[in-house]
Amino acid sequence: MAKPKESTLFEEPEFDEKEFLTIERDRGIGIIVIFIVGALSGILAGYLQLQGYAYLSVLLMLAVLVLLTRILKALRIKVSARASHRIINYGMYIFTWLLFWIILLNPPVSVVSSPQIHTFQVDQAGTWSNLTITSTGAYNGLTGSNQYSIHLTYKYNFSIPSNGFYYTQGGQQIQQAYSFQNGYVNFSLQSSYGDTYNFYLDWSSPAASSPHPLEFTLVVG
Repeated sequence: MAKPKESTLFEEPEFDEKEFLTIERDRGIGIIVIFIVGALSGILAGYLQLQGYAYLSVLLMLAVLVLLTRILKALRIKVSARASHRIINYGMYIFTWLLFWIILLNPPVSVVSSPQIHTFQVDQAGTWSNLTITSTGAYNGLTGSNQYSIHLTYKYNFSIPSNGFYYTQGGQQIQQAYSFQNGYVNFSLQSSYGDTYNFYLDWSSPAASSPHPLEFTLVVG
């Protein structure tokens, strides 16, 4: 009696190199398109936020995310049916969108916050010293009624056309003479004991539609 043949539990399918390369090519093209879509929507979202429409920037990101597969199909890009591949596509889009959104909202592209003072130096009787900001949010260390030379540097070190420098004291706004160059401001101040000076440096830049002034408070003790 003939012995029956053993049945095969698993038969490995034949590897189709052409199909594999086609699938990988389509995935590569899809990633490139997703990067471009994410970059463009991130830049547009950042622009909308700079114009005061933060909610529209978020809605734009969510809308493109929901329609991402349809966008790829509309461009005749074959989308993988595997869930893991789709998750990678969504993650790629979110990461790219976030990257370009952050780039657009930060220096040197945009400035949505006021410049931050880096160093604050004062010439007192021929000696330069550094003043530090106190817990009250003011610079103090000047003593008595004297003529002081002040040198301060600030972050966001790029060219900023200045519009004006002034301080308020006793409810009055007083224009302050100064010299201005990229990254620092120099000025002289005739102070009086016990006075408080609230300084504002208005500036403009193509990188900011409504920039906040560089401001600080100086207390003479």
